[in-house]
Amino acid sequence: MKGKTFRHVEQDRRYWRRRGNLKVRKARLTRKSFRWTGLLLFNGLLLWAGWTACSRTFEAACEAAEFRLANVAVEGVHQTPEAMLTGELQPFLSSSLLTLDLEAVALAAERHPWVEEAAVKRVLPCGIRIRLKERTPAALFRDGDRTMVVDRTGFVHDVADLEHPGEFQGLPVLKGIAGAGDEERTRRIRRGLDALQSLQSRYPEWSSRLAALDLAKADRITVTSGNSDVRLLLDPENVLMNFEHFLALREQIHNRIGPVDYFDLRWKDRIALMPGQS
Repeated sequence: MKGKTFRHVEQDRRYWRRRGNLKVRKARLTRKSFRWTGLLLFNGLLLWAGWTACSRTFEAACEAAEFRLANVAVEGVHQTPEAMLTGELQPFLSSSLLTLDLEAVALAAERHPWVEEAAVKRVLPCGIRIRLKERTPAALFRDGDRTMVVDRTGFVHDVADLEHPGEFQGLPVLKGIAGAGDEERTRRIRRGLDALQSLQSRYPEWSSRLAALDLAKADRITVTSGNSDVRLLLDPENVLMNFEHFLALREQIHNRIGPVDYFDLRWKDRIALMPGQS
């Protein structure tokens, strides 16, 4: 047993480290540590110097007169008063184009109620381009002594505050709104716009002559066209009910009955009418 133990120890001695080898290895690790530390410090110094140079260059460019905002081009403006739009954009003039907040410019342009959306783009060296999307007018209605225009989303605005109010004269008129409370007025306007959109999308040619929609009564929408005094009574829940049959039969009815005061299209598969005076 002792001989076997001695031979085992002798075989393992080749794995022992001498004290001198440990010193050499320690010195080698120290040199590597100094070398890597030096490289990191040198690269860090280069990055700091490059960042500092870029920052100073950018700051100098921002202060340069060549990049001061001087030119503002606006596209898509028609009904929005240009003087009001210019006033909203005045605070941004002479700002550096490189640091200009384009979102803030867009929000300023959208402050006018008739501007639905604005998009802003930089135009180097000293300009911006603003593209406006104005609201789409759908109908008119009277509010006291004022004429109001309503867009397809139900937004209401005074015609007098827009640049070309005369262009709205051909729009259909929503009646039966005056005197209603705010909530009821909103409900009637929405009902009229829904009916108008349904008629325009299904019968665009006929709707082009549509003059007015009377929304005073909850059980009907009374429609008149510009080239006729005949009234159409439509179902508020389904304004297109019997409309196809009405268009197909109106000439035949006129030839057989003569003048008609109104057609009532609110009954399923049936058209009622009131003869007029000849």
